[in-house]
Amino acid sequence: MSGRVTDGVTGFPIQGAEVYIKGDSSRKVTTNYEGYYEIPPKKDFDWFVFVCPGPCDAMSGNFVVVATHTGYGPEEEEVSGCIGHPSSVCNGRKEHADFILQKSI
Repeated sequence: MSGRVTDGVTGFPIQGAEVYIKGDSSRKVTTNYEGYYEIPPKKDFDWFVFVCPGPCDAMSGNFVVVATHTGYGPEEEEVSGCIGHPSSVCNGRKEHADFILQKSI
């Protein structure tokens, strides 16, 4: 799972934004200086908790991914597929979600 977080007004990347799968903050990551993030695969292969067993192509797991940063309102994106699972299990497919954060008042 990867993507980019940018400012809703300027379009500039937001460094240090936190991105995580709702309900699994153990793999919370922060964006780099260009606003990019990547949530790595779980090492313990317990991803069956999130989706039904079987070939990844046949799964329709829905996940809510959250991006947040101080001074901005949080954004959520629903993504379907193989999020954070070993790419070998997912036939090399990686999910992608970009976020545009709006400054909070």
